[in-house]
Amino acid sequence: MRGSMLAVGLSEQGIKPYIDKLSKDLEVVNLIVGCINSPKSVTVTGEVTHLDSLKSILDKENILCRRLKVNLAYHSSQMKEVASLYQAAMGELEVDYTGHKNSPEMVSSVTGDWIDPGEVSQAAYWVKNMVSPVRFSDGLTRLFSGSAPNSHKRLDGSHRRTRDIDHILEVGPHSVLQGACKDVLKNIENDTPTEYFSLLVRNMSAADTVFAVFGKLHTAGYPIDLSLVNGIDSTGHDVPKSLPDLPEYPFNHDTSYWHESKISKDHRLHPFGRNDLLGVSDPNCNPFEMRWRNFVRVSEMPWTKDHQVNGTIIYPGAGMLVMAIEAAKQVAEQGRTITGFNIQEARFRAAMIVPPGTHGIETSFYLHPVKGIDSKSSSSFEFRLCTCENEEWIENCTGSIQIVYTSEDEPEMDKVHAEELWNSQLEAYSDATNACTLPVDGPSLYDRFLNSGYDYGEAFQLIDKLSISPVQPCVTAQVKRFSSSTGETIHPTTLDAILQTSIWTEMASETENIPTTAPKYVRNLWVASAFENTSSGILRTHATRTVGSSFTSPSSDIFTFDEALRETLISVEGLETDVNSSENTEENTTSPEDLCYQVQWKPDLNLLSNIETADLCIKEYPDLTEDTEEFLGDLNLIFMARITETLKILSEQQLKPSQPHLKKYVDWMMDRQHLLDKGLLQFATEPLKSRLVDPGDLQDVENRLLNLNKRGYFYVTIARNLLEFLTGGMDPSAFFEGDMLKEFYSEQLHESHGLRQAGKYLDLLSHLNPKMKILGVGAGIGSMTEVMLRTLGNTETSDPQYAQWDFTDKSGSSFASVQDQFHQEAGRMKFKLLDIEQDPEKQEFECGTYDIVVASMVIQATSNIKDALGNARKLLKPGGKLMLFRRGFETGTLLRREAMGRTPSPDWILWPGSPSTRI
Repeated sequence: MRGSMLAVGLSEQGIKPYIDKLSKDLEVVNLIVGCINSPKSVTVTGEVTHLDSLKSILDKENILCRRLKVNLAYHSSQMKEVASLYQAAMGELEVDYTGHKNSPEMVSSVTGDWIDPGEVSQAAYWVKNMVSPVRFSDGLTRLFSGSAPNSHKRLDGSHRRTRDIDHILEVGPHSVLQGACKDVLKNIENDTPTEYFSLLVRNMSAADTVFAVFGKLHTAGYPIDLSLVNGIDSTGHDVPKSLPDLPEYPFNHDTSYWHESKISKDHRLHPFGRNDLLGVSDPNCNPFEMRWRNFVRVSEMPWTKDHQVNGTIIYPGAGMLVMAIEAAKQVAEQGRTITGFNIQEARFRAAMIVPPGTHGIETSFYLHPVKGIDSKSSSSFEFRLCTCENEEWIENCTGSIQIVYTSEDEPEMDKVHAEELWNSQLEAYSDATNACTLPVDGPSLYDRFLNSGYDYGEAFQLIDKLSISPVQPCVTAQVKRFSSSTGETIHPTTLDAILQTSIWTEMASETENIPTTAPKYVRNLWVASAFENTSSGILRTHATRTVGSSFTSPSSDIFTFDEALRETLISVEGLETDVNSSENTEENTTSPEDLCYQVQWKPDLNLLSNIETADLCIKEYPDLTEDTEEFLGDLNLIFMARITETLKILSEQQLKPSQPHLKKYVDWMMDRQHLLDKGLLQFATEPLKSRLVDPGDLQDVENRLLNLNKRGYFYVTIARNLLEFLTGGMDPSAFFEGDMLKEFYSEQLHESHGLRQAGKYLDLLSHLNPKMKILGVGAGIGSMTEVMLRTLGNTETSDPQYAQWDFTDKSGSSFASVQDQFHQEAGRMKFKLLDIEQDPEKQEFECGTYDIVVASMVIQATSNIKDALGNARKLLKPGGKLMLFRRGFETGTLLRREAMGRTPSPDWILWPGSPSTRI
């Protein structure tokens, strides 16, 4: 027998019915419960094939189970084969038990009760231990059930078994019993808090974990000999000695023969020359408040005149951030290698306007360490840029910057984290490259910038290529490096070009000019020092835009790599912009009464009849257009032709469906054919009837549908492979593993007139009550949530028009992907398990509290639709709304397209009615 073990998240009594059921099915089952770990966990041991059968049953009922990586069925009858050899090999065991009052007591995992030392010293006990179930749960329960803080001492020493227990220590290769211990303790009435420790933890240093446990036990009052723990010889050898003082120096520096002020000395021996961006450091400053003074002039920095916004020369915000980097380089520790610079919480408080003449504008840049007086050891600084304009000082930019030094002994966890971060950034760039399919060339790009108020000269026209995503705020670009000989880590023009890509995340879905914007805030900017030395003249960049919420503004994230994609050189996170005012832009003019509020008028659903409400929604999004009617007509033609052709081949070749559920599918096809033969379908009359058997015409229609849209491609592909699906020549599941099904659903959702009409209805509901509590039911609710949140979250005020959205699923398998998809809604979205066929009150739901219950593709799949609808209604408030969605007929179709567009599998849901009429 080939044995193994299976961990199951059930109790000993809970697993028994499943083993009994399997015994009835297989007659003989070599399975037993080998370990009772806790009231919620057991380990089943036995033959591998029987374990696999049991696992299949448990998986179908979503019961947690996992095969262990062992090749023997420990604690089962299989172990009896070696029991006699095992006992003979042990022979007579020696007893080393003194009966001292401090001798340890033991609870047996074989009996789950206290055991005497004499019994443990017998070989028969250990044989029994090998072939019997491990009763860890019973043993731990017994250990704690006898705890008593004030027990009396007894002559037989049994009082030692009634001690108060407040710590558990596991000695083993990993903390495998931690969960079991916690489950057992939850079921025990134990007034004393109990802590759990494990000497060893997987993937952690054994020295760290062991010393940590000793330290915790010592602080808890246990008699730990720290001298032995720390390896100090108790005899006094190798004991570290204190050094009372440093050796004396023979030199005398009491007498000085030269007196010079620090200002004079710093002026003579300045460690850095003038920096074009910063100027020179003030000799009167100190390490606690460094200051650089400069004059920014177009004549000295001609590239500044190429950065004009609405006709005014504006010093770029990127240049202010580069000032912070250059200042940090001058205060960095000598002799240490710098990995990069991390700028955080940078705020642009006022624009820095550069006069076109030779006078320029005076700047003062301040830098002081975050750690206060300990300036020499600080690697983090706060900075501030001020300018003097019209004899008045203005604060232009503030933030903090950290110098990140290279560490030779970087912790392994940091290396792992850095590797994971790099992989995620590279994957995001790859996804963006695939998504951004609309190219924009350089000249037209900057022409469009010019129309929006950005008058960028040659120095700032560094975006060489750019591509836009048609479906999401995302762009990719190639940026050229500005050729400079002044020695900056990164030139302001290059960094500004990288930031320019964020503007295109706003313009990607717009055809008109957008208002001119300027950077307002940068949450985090990383600049690698390797940027200064890279030989790459081209930088690969991608930018994405995140929609804001009621508490946050829209922001952009930008990542820039070298041309070969070897490392991340620049990363910008949380870039926010402000709209600049323009005298020539009418749309930027805001009337005083619109500054704080707006009044919106919409129809009150409470005053409308059902017919009036339906007319209001349908009027804005009519069902059919001329193009839609032609598309559906072509689909019906192809469907009927393929059905006729497939039935003919099945009959002539006497082929039968490969699966029972496919027999019902063929019955449905025969019903369609019967209606056609009786003249009850439109194809029964000319000229459509002759088109059904015209191969050339059908080929042209199929080719047109294949190239028309994703839905046409999907349906035609299904129709062409219908015979293969029915006869088992092709596996539908494997057929749809690619992106075809995903693209079909995406297009269907975004173009569905019914969903748009529902969105209009939802918009009117949210106008009545912008603080609705909504419950989504069913596996299909993920896609539906995306559609509905476009209505609830896309208002003129950018405030979501709902208070709470409870996302539910029967199994919870979709929670992780949905949480990632709607991470910006985390504060309002909750995730709960819900079986709509069961009473929601028994599933810890508060009935009568939801304004809307949305059910997508789930009600029709239940075994009892009446009960499911009743449970959904129980969750609604009085006057609440139940919105049901399912894919089905579209107006104008003669055939059920979903019959052709569903993968032929047993869980099809095609026709309404009793379970016997469903396919």
